[in-house]
Amino acid sequence: MNDIRLIATDLDGTLIGPQNEFTLYDSFGECVEGFRRQSNALWAVCTGRTLNSYKRIFSLLRRRGITPDFVIVRHAYMYSVYPRCYLPHVAWNFQIQQQIRAHTRHIRRTFNDWESLITTRFPDARTTTFEKDRLTIQFKANADAAMARDILRQETRTNSMLTVFQYLQEVDVRRIPVTKAMALTALCEHLDIPAGEVLVVGDGHNDLSMMEPAIARYTGCPANSNDEVIELVHARGGHIASKPYMEGVIEVLHAYEQGKVHSALPVGWVPTALSDNPDPPKKKHRKQMVSAQANYRRSQRFKTMLLAGSGLGIALFVLAYFRVLPKSDLIMKPFAIAGRVFGRLVDAL
Repeated sequence: MNDIRLIATDLDGTLIGPQNEFTLYDSFGECVEGFRRQSNALWAVCTGRTLNSYKRIFSLLRRRGITPDFVIVRHAYMYSVYPRCYLPHVAWNFQIQQQIRAHTRHIRRTFNDWESLITTRFPDARTTTFEKDRLTIQFKANADAAMARDILRQETRTNSMLTVFQYLQEVDVRRIPVTKAMALTALCEHLDIPAGEVLVVGDGHNDLSMMEPAIARYTGCPANSNDEVIELVHARGGHIASKPYMEGVIEVLHAYEQGKVHSALPVGWVPTALSDNPDPPKKKHRKQMVSAQANYRRSQRFKTMLLAGSGLGIALFVLAYFRVLPKSDLIMKPFAIAGRVFGRLVDAL
C-alpha cells in the first residue's frame, strides 16, 4: 500500500450503484483515510457528469465527511476540492476543451469513412448505430463480423482514440474517452506522482484509458464491471472484486492494503467475442440512422460552402480594391457601407 500515492475512482457504476449504500459509506471513508494516513495518498474522482451533477449525486457522501482531493468532470475538466469551493485548473481546462473539439470532428469523419468501407465490402451488413462516439454494424454471420473486426482493428493502429469489439454477429466501434487519461496524466504531473504509484478503479468502457500502464500501475474493478474492463484488469494483474459497486471498491482497496490481489477471471467466464454485447446500443429506427448520417454530410457540405464563399468574398474585395475588376467601385460599395457602420459603432463605444 505504501507505493500508492494517488487513488483515482470512477463514480457511476463504481462508487455509486442503483441504490444508495449508506451502510458502506463509513467503511469506504475509513479505507481512503487509511491510505491518506499511511502513504500520504490523494484521491481523485473521475466522472462523465457535469460539476453540478457531481455535487448533487455526491452530496450524501460529502455530508459524512467523505470528499476527494480532486474531481475530474465531463471526462476531462479538473477541479481541486476545498471545503467551501471547487477551484478549476483554468489553463488545463481551456487546453482540453480545444482538444475535445478537434477529436470530435476527427471521429465523425472516421466513422463516415469506416462505415462506407465495411458496407461496401459486406453488402449484407447493416448499420444499427451511427453516433458521435459509437458505430455499430450487424452482419449475417459470425465469420463476416470477425473479418470486419480485423479490418477495422488494422485501421485503429493509426487511430488510438477508437477501439473495436466483436460480439457474435455484431461489430461495435467505440470512441475511447482518452480525455480521462489525459486529465489524470496532467494531474499526476501537477502532483509529481509517477504512474507506478497510481491505482485506478473503474467499471466501464470510459475508464479503460486510465488503466493503461503508462497511466497507472495498479488497477481494480467491481464485480458489475463491463467485460472489457474485467479482461483488462485481469491482463494487468489487478484486483477483480467479487462484490459490485462501492462494496467492490472497498474490496479492491483492502486487497491492495493487505497484499491479497485476486486477478482471476470469474468462474464460467465467456470470452468477449463469444458473448452478447454487454453494453448494447439503444435500438433506433433505420430512418433515424439515415437521418443522423445525412445531417453529418449536410453539415460537412455547409462548412465547405461557407469556406468557399468566404474565400470568394475576400478575393473579390482584394481585386476590387486594386481596381482589377470592371465596376470595382460598385463591388466596393457594400464593403464601404459596412466600414462606415462599423466605424460609427466604434465611435459610439
